[in-house]
Amino acid sequence: MTIKNRILSAIVILLFNFSIANAQTFNKPTAYWGLNYYAYIEDTATQDPFMEEKTKLLPTIFIGYKDETSIRSTTNKNSLSYFAEAALGQVEYSQYTGVGTHTHNYWKIQGEALYPLPENFYLGLGYRHLYDYLSDYGAGGYDRRNQLLYVPVGYVLNSKDGSAAKFQFNYLIEGKQNSYTASVLGYDLEHTQKDGYGFDISYTPKDATWEIFGRYWNIDDSNIVRGTLEPHNVTYEIGVKYAF
Repeated sequence: MTIKNRILSAIVILLFNFSIANAQTFNKPTAYWGLNYYAYIEDTATQDPFMEEKTKLLPTIFIGYKDETSIRSTTNKNSLSYFAEAALGQVEYSQYTGVGTHTHNYWKIQGEALYPLPENFYLGLGYRHLYDYLSDYGAGGYDRRNQLLYVPVGYVLNSKDGSAAKFQFNYLIEGKQNSYTASVLGYDLEHTQKDGYGFDISYTPKDATWEIFGRYWNIDDSNIVRGTLEPHNVTYEIGVKYAF
């Protein structure tokens, strides 16, 4: 195990012990941490998959803060719900040619502001920013930045036993993909993604000290810039959160 992986493992152990000792619940504003599996897959008309990035050894670790009081409540509708989250992960990169397989890091920040509607429906605005260190490959590698602005629309199902499930559809307003290819092509590239959507689903048990979740994105081909485009891609995240 590398020094980097040892450090990440130590952080996970410390956070887990801290969350047990200082247990909070998702029924009120709270900080949280968690782990998730991550997969990003591109495909083209001739190659499916064209490229993949997937969690190999250590899961992505993230930390955040959220307040879902308004969208979970049947009576308290006087404030916005929100979350802000930062993540750091390591993935294995591979492509259909079999050349260039390697592991590298990425980081992500994401946030949403949600306005409660009647009957536990809600509407909001979300932003997701991911930076991918493909340059870790060495010669021929380059970093990439992806930004998504979207509208989340969702519903919270509160069960009689105190557990809750959240179902959310994300409508893409616009995506920006920056590829820092100057060292390879002599210039950088910026592509715009106009068509896409996503789904989020989560379940919180009665004690509300932890939560399981899944996230999915499906983004269509971008515009064409200098004869290139960002191909259709999907993203999967499956994980667990712990309140503290």
